[in-house]
Amino acid sequence: MTTLAISHVRRATRGDVAERNSQSFARVLGTRWHSFAHNGDLPGIEAQPTLMPSAIRPAGETDSEQAFCALLERLQALWATKQAPTLVARLKLIECFAADLRRLGPANFIYSDGDALFAHADRRRPHNYLKRWPAESQT
Repeated sequence: MTTLAISHVRRATRGDVAERNSQSFARVLGTRWHSFAHNGDLPGIEAQPTLMPSAIRPAGETDSEQAFCALLERLQALWATKQAPTLVARLKLIECFAADLRRLGPANFIYSDGDALFAHADRRRPHNYLKRWPAESQT
C-alpha cells in the first residue's frame, strides 16, 4: 500500500516506446524511493554540463529520465545522512534544478522523495500543436 503514487501518460518524443522509457521513473536514494515524471521537451539536455549525470545513469533514452538522474545526483549530498534533509533545503535545490530545466524547454514535472511531493509548472505547448483534432484524422 502507498499513500503517494505518481502516474504519467507519455507521448513518446524521444526514445523507443518501451518499458525502460516509461514514466514515472523511480530510484532509491538515501533509503527512500524517489519518483519523477516530466511533461515537455528538453532539447540539448545531453550537452548541458549541469544536467549530465555521471554516477546515476538513465536506463532508457528519454530527456525526462536524464533530467531525473541529474536531479538525483544533486540530491545525493542532502540525502547522505540517515535523517531526511530539511524541507527548505530540498525546496531550494529543486528550485535551482527547475531553473536549469526551464532554459531548455518546458519544465513541467512532479517529483517525490517519499516524504514530500513537489510539482513545478512551467509552460505547455498549445493544445492545437496538432494540425487537426484526432477525431478528424479518422474520416
